[in-house]
Amino acid sequence: MNPSTDDRPITLWVIEDNDTYRNAIAALVNGTEGMHCTRAFESCEKALKTLEDDVAPEVILMDIGLPGMSGVEGLGRIKAVSPSTDLIMLTVSDDEKQIFVNSLPILTHFPTQL
Repeated sequence: MNPSTDDRPITLWVIEDNDTYRNAIAALVNGTEGMHCTRAFESCEKALKTLEDDVAPEVILMDIGLPGMSGVEGLGRIKAVSPSTDLIMLTVSDDEKQIFVNSLPILTHFPTQL
């Protein structure tokens, strides 16, 4: 969606287990013109449960290293339920090789548009 041609803000969810970081991201998004964080979750499991009954957001910002279901596993499950939702993965890890290795099996199932 192009905010310049549509008055509706881009709807966004945040999935992050750290309360302070999750709330800061949501506040930053809500303070950004053309964007609205409609939900924030501490786990993929809670976000997936909400997707069963709620309108999916256009974008999800999701931590890779979540307790329980990881963000990498959650990516595949969210895309299965809501293929039109764009996902942006967040991490504080500096181990790029491990992130890539862990993500590759999931990411090869979802072609991207350039």
